[in-house]
Amino acid sequence: MMKSPLTNVLLGRISGEDRSILSQKVSQLSPEQYRHLEDVVDSFIAVAIPNEK
Repeated sequence: MMKSPLTNVLLGRISGEDRSILSQKVSQLSPEQYRHLEDVVDSFIAVAIPNEK
C-alpha cells in the first residue's frame, strides 16, 4: 500500500513528487486551515520528537 505524501513527510521520507503534491494541497488552504495544519504538525513533532530539557 502506498503511503500518502503527508505520511511520507512525517516519517522523514519525502521525494520531489511528494513535495510537489503537498505544495499544491497546502496552497489551497484558507489561512484558518493553514493554522490548523500547523498545529497538527507541531503536535505530531512534540510527540514524535520529545523535547529533552
